[in-house]
Amino acid sequence: MDDYVRFFVDDYLRVYMARAQSARTLYHSASGGVATALLKCLLEKNYVDAVIVPSPRFKRRSTYGVWTIVREPGALDTYSGSLYAPVYGLSKILDCALTKFGRIAITAVPCYARAIRRVLESRGRSGDVFIVGLYCNNVPSMWATRYALKYFNINVEDVERVRSRGCGWPGYTIIETPL
Repeated sequence: MDDYVRFFVDDYLRVYMARAQSARTLYHSASGGVATALLKCLLEKNYVDAVIVPSPRFKRRSTYGVWTIVREPGALDTYSGSLYAPVYGLSKILDCALTKFGRIAITAVPCYARAIRRVLESRGRSGDVFIVGLYCNNVPSMWATRYALKYFNINVEDVERVRSRGCGWPGYTIIETPL
């Protein structure tokens, strides 16, 4: 079992399993709501002044995300769940948050976390940012959404919103179109 876990997780000290206690957070989240619950706690207890999370978008035939600053713990459920697409604007939002707030938290898959750490180290701000690492596992890209649209004969121009996972575990992919 050790080799199996190491193959997928890499070197580790300990592995824990957890899930959010809040039924609402658990329902809206993709994998137990731990990241959302942790971010809420950091804001509620004033350990951080703001959190940075991706906000999903679907526009011009593309699924993507835009980094967003959130300061209200209750608003975080809106951003929970998986986003299988690139997220844009990291440099700009990080600059804004580092200028405006003393301590921040950010969710990030490993490749983003690595970039964030390098930027923070170069600015001497490593101790001001709490990175909540998310597991990536090379999830499907935005092309998976396009494939699903084609499979179900949904015109990409009609799509108003795409949500990957959420609505209970393991969740559903939801594609919203006008009636």
